Amino acid sequence: MNDTVVKKNEMYSFFKDTSELAAVVQSDSLGIVANAAGAVPGGQMAATLANKTEYWKWMGRNFSCLGKPGLIAERAEIGGGAAKWLQKQAQGKGYEWDYFNKLRNDPRNIFSRLELPDIPNQPGFDMAKIDINGKVTEYQNKAYISKNRLDLSNTPKDTIVVTNQEKAAGAADRGHKTVAFKKADDIKIDTQRRMEEAASGKAGQYTFGGVTGVMLKAGAIGFAVSASIEAITHYKRYKNGEIDGIEYLKTIALAGGHQGVVGAATAGILIPIQAAIITAGLATPIAIPIGFVIGKGIDKIVAPMFGRGDFAVQLAQAKYYNNLNQFYDELKDALEDAGESFRILMIGSIRQKKRFDNLQQQDYAIRNDLKKLGNEI
Repeated sequence: MNDTVVKKNEMYSFFKDTSELAAVVQSDSLGIVANAAGAVPGGQMAATLANKTEYWKWMGRNFSCLGKPGLIAERAEIGGGAAKWLQKQAQGKGYEWDYFNKLRNDPRNIFSRLELPDIPNQPGFDMAKIDINGKVTEYQNKAYISKNRLDLSNTPKDTIVVTNQEKAAGAADRGHKTVAFKKADDIKIDTQRRMEEAASGKAGQYTFGGVTGVMLKAGAIGFAVSASIEAITHYKRYKNGEIDGIEYLKTIALAGGHQGVVGAATAGILIPIQAAIITAGLATPIAIPIGFVIGKGIDKIVAPMFGRGDFAVQLAQAKYYNNLNQFYDELKDALEDAGESFRILMIGSIRQKKRFDNLQQQDYAIRNDLKKLGNEI
């Protein structure tokens, strides 16, 4: 087989087989991440991205002046009183958010409803937990990094005080139920991180960089491929059984912004492949975008395929772009959609896993009780 000669049917098979293989590999990776539910780096990163973004969205609901990323950045950068005010809110409200997430991620609260109001200064309490029997537990958060004495003048005795370790004993000595959460230095670090997020101009939104960065590190993203004579050569080696599918994809996968390929490229093809992500025993379809950057050497073969409509008919979802800028814009949008779908899937998988673990514990306890009863009889 002459590797330098490329025929139209080989080009069609290259696009079709490569995109389907890539989607299968990526869906497997996504399934592993989702099923691990935070137990692997990809899961943790996905959860972290969602947590950061949703925090700023919640802040926007509390304060209209923080309703948009640009407004948040303006407050952070303007300095003076505006920046100090934002830092104070990032310290106090950020502490609330982090403890709320601690409650939310505690398996013991799986059957409880947790409420975190969108109110800047809730009198008496900041958040509440309502258990399955309707019992309400209220919490008030006090994030102190100074040596000042805790102000508990408006804190009811039946409200649990959540404060940093340095202040917890003092609150308990004054007759309050108290939970120690974080140290003052931890609060300072978290506040500084949130101020940096605010200044970035991207706080509160799922950006292309944020979603794809997380998914890339998780090994779970649709990717761009260099469609060139070299790639076709590797494809033939793959079809002949000389290399396996993973090695083939690694060889032709294109890192974002590869100047050598992009500089010589003339067009692009985007193929969103519907792949089933298997998580928690269920199959959830997600469209994984696979992009091909067309090199000059094969564009004269690819372009006529689209011109006559043959390729488009056989792969109805495929889109051909003469302009690479437009190709990258739509690839970015497709990746964002896939990232959002994966985020939703991830959150659902985590919740389902927690429910399953809790039910397993209950089942174990019941079996134990039955065994004891049997022994007594």
